[in-house]
Amino acid sequence: MPLDRRDRSVPAAPIWFFGFTLVLLAAALVLGGGRGNLGDTLLQLLAVTLLLAQFRLPPLTPGPERRLLFVLPGLLVLIALLQLLPLPLAFWQTGALRAQLAQEMLAAGASVAPQLSLDPLASERALLSLLPACALFAAVWRLGPAQRRQLVLMFIALALLSILLGFAQLADGQESLLRFHSPTNTTEAVGFFANRNHFASLLVTALPFAIGAAVWWFQHRRPGAPGDILGVVGLVGIAMLLILGIALARSRAGLLLGMLAVAFCVPLLLRWRGQRGGGRALLVVIVATVLLGAQFALIGIVQRLQTDPLDDGRWQYARVLSAAAQDAGPLGTGLGTFGQVYPQYEAETGAGPGYAVVNHAHNDVLELVLELGWLAAPVLLVLLLWMGWVGWRLLRSTSGIDPQALLLARLAWVSALMLALHSFLDYPLRTTALQCVFGLMLALSVPARASTSAD
Repeated sequence: MPLDRRDRSVPAAPIWFFGFTLVLLAAALVLGGGRGNLGDTLLQLLAVTLLLAQFRLPPLTPGPERRLLFVLPGLLVLIALLQLLPLPLAFWQTGALRAQLAQEMLAAGASVAPQLSLDPLASERALLSLLPACALFAAVWRLGPAQRRQLVLMFIALALLSILLGFAQLADGQESLLRFHSPTNTTEAVGFFANRNHFASLLVTALPFAIGAAVWWFQHRRPGAPGDILGVVGLVGIAMLLILGIALARSRAGLLLGMLAVAFCVPLLLRWRGQRGGGRALLVVIVATVLLGAQFALIGIVQRLQTDPLDDGRWQYARVLSAAAQDAGPLGTGLGTFGQVYPQYEAETGAGPGYAVVNHAHNDVLELVLELGWLAAPVLLVLLLWMGWVGWRLLRSTSGIDPQALLLARLAWVSALMLALHSFLDYPLRTTALQCVFGLMLALSVPARASTSAD
């Protein structure tokens, strides 16, 4: 069964709605690279406006695609809301951490507010932080195929702009005013982000689209047309520039994920129903991209790999976090409470430098287990099954789908997978910018959507 036989006939969304979606994406990538700043507040206001704007559009046609629209964001919002519900005191004290906290509060004469989250205000902030990604995810389902491609072009353009900003940051030195967040990495390029790994993660998600576009252009070039050849060269150059940007960030995770992204592109592009010569085009583009890009990236990569990965602080953070999660028990500590819980355990064990440095666990999955407890299991399971099901259908379902829409969906799935894998090594999905990128890629990875009509 194909993903959607109606994709080519889906009308475009109103131009004002598409423009608002572009604004949210651009604002997210420019302002959302830190955490908890004024830019996040502005993005949340834009997200609410975009969500409300959808009520002016005709309803989505009922069907399985519409149900898909609500599964992931609906589950996330539901679990976030559960953090604010009151609990019976006896049940609230489940786990060593909560039992000790209850004793200390009673001894001090303070009343216990038995809510699932130990810090309801932090959970409220975490809930609000989901708004931009959910709004972008929902908005993409309203867009026609051409508008989706234009949205991806905007995404690639912003990634390239981030690289140019990274060049300027390196040229301007460690005290450059072009580094918009503090604290930040001062010796590497970070673009619009506070963290070099997140900057590299953005570029990795753009890399499959550059490779895919180069392959498509190579296949559809006209013999003897110099403009078409220049187009292929330009797209290969963009892929090389993305690899160079990863090298400027000196991110080992970015390097590994970049290689994985290229590797995952091979089977997906080979199964793409395009013109003849797809394998030859893919080989030419990937070899040119990797070999030429590596010439620029090699020095930074070698310097970065000289550090022993086992000396990385994230392994230390994981050990402390495991002890905290065990004490937190099945209820967890509450969404967004890592910053209040982790420093206590770090101080008790003498394991690290304190909250001023460790503001996240450098492992989104472990941090989610600490905060949500057993509720983390359904979130991770649904996401895993959803991505696996979509990826399987993208591989086996090709009939009745526009080739460009299928290509775009496959590349978006690879990008979403890279962000998910990076979450095991860092905290990319704790930043608004990469949350929005993840929501964008998840929505784009399903070429089907219910028909809508334009205003």
